[in-house]
Amino acid sequence: MKKIGKTIKFIRERKGLSTSDLAGKMNDIDCRYLISKNDIEEIENEDKVNKEFLFDVCKALDTSIYFMFVLSEDPKNIPLYKRWIFRILKRIVLFLI
Repeated sequence: MKKIGKTIKFIRERKGLSTSDLAGKMNDIDCRYLISKNDIEEIENEDKVNKEFLFDVCKALDTSIYFMFVLSEDPKNIPLYKRWIFRILKRIVLFLI
């Protein structure tokens, strides 16, 4: 699995949000704790994510946790005979984001 922090950054940038924008959105949705721009940057770079944060960031990014994990998965970890369907699934997820 790729780093989930990189996936968060990818989706954030794809939606045209800065780290400040994402932190603001998370604080607006009654996140479990106060989030700053620096917290977002640290998580994107160091990849330390707890499940509460992951649920909150998915809510703020208006995306599914399922999408987050699909985009984080490395195709090399998928059996060869299933990779084609995974690649199609990943394209669908990218289209939907």
